[in-house]
Amino acid sequence: VVSTQSGLTAGDGRMSAWAEVRQLQEELYNVQLEATKNKLSERNCVAVIQRLIGLGWLEVVFSCDGKEYITPKQLEKDILDELYVCGGRVAMTDLAQTLNVDYSHVDKKVNELLSHDTKLSIHYGELISRQFFDNLAIEINETLQETGLLPLAQLSREVSLPVSTLAKELAPRVGDLINGTYDKKTDTLFTTAFVERQAAKLRGACSAATRPVHLGKIMEIHGITASLGHSCVKDMIASGRLQGQLQGHSTNPVFIPSLYISAQNQWADSFYKQNGYITLEMMQKKGIDNPQSVMSRLENSVVLSSGCVSDNSIASAQSIVEEAIVTDSYIELIDWMFDWCNEADESKLLELVLANSKSEDYRILPSKSVVSVNLLNKLLNSFDSKIAEQVKSDAVNPKILASLKKFDSASVSVSESKPAKKAKGGKKEKSTDCDSALIPLL
Repeated sequence: VVSTQSGLTAGDGRMSAWAEVRQLQEELYNVQLEATKNKLSERNCVAVIQRLIGLGWLEVVFSCDGKEYITPKQLEKDILDELYVCGGRVAMTDLAQTLNVDYSHVDKKVNELLSHDTKLSIHYGELISRQFFDNLAIEINETLQETGLLPLAQLSREVSLPVSTLAKELAPRVGDLINGTYDKKTDTLFTTAFVERQAAKLRGACSAATRPVHLGKIMEIHGITASLGHSCVKDMIASGRLQGQLQGHSTNPVFIPSLYISAQNQWADSFYKQNGYITLEMMQKKGIDNPQSVMSRLENSVVLSSGCVSDNSIASAQSIVEEAIVTDSYIELIDWMFDWCNEADESKLLELVLANSKSEDYRILPSKSVVSVNLLNKLLNSFDSKIAEQVKSDAVNPKILASLKKFDSASVSVSESKPAKKAKGGKKEKSTDCDSALIPLL
């Protein structure tokens, strides 16, 4: 009985409270229906506002038609609301037209917002929020995962923003909102799976190469950008997944497989060991791009400007020269052993060959031939008898005697026509026999 009475008492209290609420609602409704006794006209309101503005107590912004006022704080709120409604991107001209406010007021207020709100930025007359770029990055990521490749130039045409702006805003979001990589050289976005597929294509093509190949041709066939292909091959070479080396500019590099380099080195070593020399021209014809490095690693060699010669070849040349000197003969050393070198190297080789010569009884002819002094003397002595016979035959030859007589008569006529010197006192001196005898000698 006691519990039943207490429950009834609580229910009565709630009913009375609701009755009071309904009564208050009715009183409020009746008050709202009553006409206001103290009411300002629109003209009085305008006068009050003008007075407050004149005293500097109130700051307002007039609408374009002059019928409305708005406070700077409300203008700021309207700008942010309109930016949100437009998805985080709105043109400044459209903003001024929508808010029915002069463009100068909108520009001033936007600059104030930019000074303290880092989430906002202005690009080519458009106010853009950070949320816009975040949403754009999410949309780009969805497209990128489908295509694997997305150039910013293509994206720039779609969203009507310059590539520089997209690169500046999207690059920090790569790896966070955008699952991929960004290539700064080509302004292109890639997915990791796309890069791995292109790297696999390049690895297969380069591994099958047996001679130098241009990566540009391979990348053109498979549709790979130059910078991406170059970086992929470079990384694979550095990691050891691809054996070879890159040469040339990054726009059109040449891949040289290690198999080709090994074959070149083996040929150079074999030719040098068999012949005792190797030339730059030979190595260049074989496609060796750096012959100087090849020559520098050859053992027991002398590096010249036109090639490389072994110490054994120089020792053999020294033995041949010594034999020629001892046997009173000669040797055309350059034409016989070193016909591949240039003129500067010929002189250097002769110096090396003759540096340790035991004998000095030799002469070097202009043709770079080495001849024994005894041989030269024998050749000169062999002409003595021939000269004596020629003198005897010329002494009795009528033609030679006649020519000698003509020469003597011409000498005498020249001496007679020569003017005599004047003696002291103005007299000419007579020519003497000594003078006429000296003229033919002259």
